[in-house]
Formats: sequence, structure tokens, C-alpha cells
Amino acid sequence: MSPAQRCSAISAIPRRPPTLWPTGDLGRWEDGRLVLTGRRHQRFITAYGRNVDPAWVEAELTAEPAIAQAWVHGEALPANRALLVPAHDNIDAAQLEDAVAAANARLPDYARITHWRRAGPFTATEGLTTANGRLRRDALAARHRDWLEDPLDSIATPVPVHHSPKETP
Repeated sequence: MSPAQRCSAISAIPRRPPTLWPTGDLGRWEDGRLVLTGRRHQRFITAYGRNVDPAWVEAELTAEPAIAQAWVHGEALPANRALLVPAHDNIDAAQLEDAVAAANARLPDYARITHWRRAGPFTATEGLTTANGRLRRDALAARHRDWLEDPLDSIATPVPVHHSPKETP
């Protein structure tokens, strides 16, 4: 049988759609309705349907010398938020804002941080990281639930994006 004949034979086999779709969503059935409770992967989906890997955005933020640790959240939100741990106590809000703006300049619009809050270090002792320093996202979300649920306009002014002179916005 030639490769072309083999392809024709395979494509002629009737296929039923799968009963489970591998979306990465976690959920449960309640009263005949599906309730989504999270995602298998750390990616989140913004209110505009964009997939964002928070580790990517966190790496851009922590590449800035002023930021030691960052946690990014944006699931079903119109704007992404970040908790920022300054590199040392002498870092002020203006320096953090400049660091966020510099990181934002390297990110596409859907991944940018528009609202942020200064935070204390994320440690394993507090249950916010694993022993090897990996963020425990559920614990951080639970600890900062009030801030995450606040309407965006009551949190902070959006962070502007700074472009280098040779870039165009």
C-alpha cells in the first residue's frame, strides 16, 4: 500500500468526537451546571480571552533590579495585577513604578501590568512558596483575595508604558 493509499484509508475511518476535551480547566458539576474552579496549568485567561503565562510576566518584572519577587494575576480580569517584593527596603513606589513600566515596554499589551501593590517577601515559612522558592499561586490568591476582588478603579492608577526613544507606541 502506498503512503497516499494509507492516508486515504486512515481518513476514511469514522471518528467520534471525544467525550472529554483537554482544555486544562478544572471544575465540578453542581446541580447540572459545570462550575470552573481553576486551571491545570499556571496560565490564566484574561477577560478578553488572551492566554497569559504569569511566569513569563513575572520573569520580565524580576529582571528589573528594583524587583526581587513578583506574582501576577489576571484570570478573567480586564487588566493584570501584580504583587511586587522590592529588592531592598530603600526602593520607593516611584522606583517600582518605573520598573513595572520598563518591564511593560517588553511585553505585549495583553500581558502588561496595569495595577500593582508592594508586598512583603513570599516565603515557604508563610506558605507562599514551596521549599525551593516556587510560588504557591493558590495561597497567594487566598492571602490577597480582598485586593484581587476590589474594583480596578479603587486600587491604583494604571502604570504608563515607557518606550525607548527609538520605539513607537
